[in-house]
Amino acid sequence: MQRILIAATGGRVARRVAAALCARGEPPRALVRDAAKARAVLVDDRGAPLPLEMVVSDFADRDGVRRALEGIEIGFLALGSSLQQVEIEQGFIDIAAEAGLPHLVEQSAADARSDGVASVLRWHAAIESHLAASGVRHTLLCPTTFADVLMLAAGSIREHGRWPGSAPHGRNALIDAADVVDAAVAVLTDPRSAVSVTS
Repeated sequence: MQRILIAATGGRVARRVAAALCARGEPPRALVRDAAKARAVLVDDRGAPLPLEMVVSDFADRDGVRRALEGIEIGFLALGSSLQQVEIEQGFIDIAAEAGLPHLVEQSAADARSDGVASVLRWHAAIESHLAASGVRHTLLCPTTFADVLMLAAGSIREHGRWPGSAPHGRNALIDAADVVDAAVAVLTDPRSAVSVTS
């Protein structure tokens, strides 16, 4: 039986966490909205499908999410940024609380604040606040900007000599997504390795 659930596996961190867990012989269960898209990214470094169980459900389907949580001891919630992220993640947290999920690892963001300069920081602050109020024991992973996203802006950086962001001036401490993957795997396989929060 899988004891680890990864909720949403398409992101740069979540799909690599799934692969790392499989490589350790601890294949997680994956809650996915689109099985075909999930199969395309849930592969090992040779392109072979990961040996994990998939539960296909919309996050708004309470029965589907409950089915995904059955028997799970720890979950990893790492949705990509979107206008619906707060609603989706708060809904998942509510169902996890009702189902008695023992521990949830939430991928948030560094410096998430309700008055944050960027909307994504405000979204993560709202999710963190909801999680704190839920009573679910949890661990927050709060990375800064991923270094690999710089490559997405390479053309613009080359052309203009700068990288536009949400602040007019300042420095940004970049982090390799691989380090976040390692941190997530460490907590998911041994929750005692992280500081946990119980409301």
